[in-house]
Amino acid sequence: MIAVAFFAVWSLIGNILAGVILFFTTPFKVNDTIEIMPDEIRGKVLAVNTFFTVLSDEEQNLISVPNSVFFQKYTKRMKKERGKKVEMAGDRGQGKLVDLGDEV
Repeated sequence: MIAVAFFAVWSLIGNILAGVILFFTTPFKVNDTIEIMPDEIRGKVLAVNTFFTVLSDEEQNLISVPNSVFFQKYTKRMKKERGKKVEMAGDRGQGKLVDLGDEV
């Protein structure tokens, strides 16, 4: 019984410590897209909390990942593409550059 309680407390302390380390080292930030490998969990970071990090996948599902997982698995942060400029036909045949903004 004591071993179960010790394991539960150890797990909580591990996640809190991992959350503090993530806060100070910032391997990723809110709005970054990350993938946890080899589990292929991928999503946009919505929040980094004390115990877990919340991701949103392509279907807008919320995924809660315990912070300690980031120290047990590989984490891949996707590059953001800078605003793309596209030439579009404007009035009287003149080209016009349009900024599409940041895309992931």
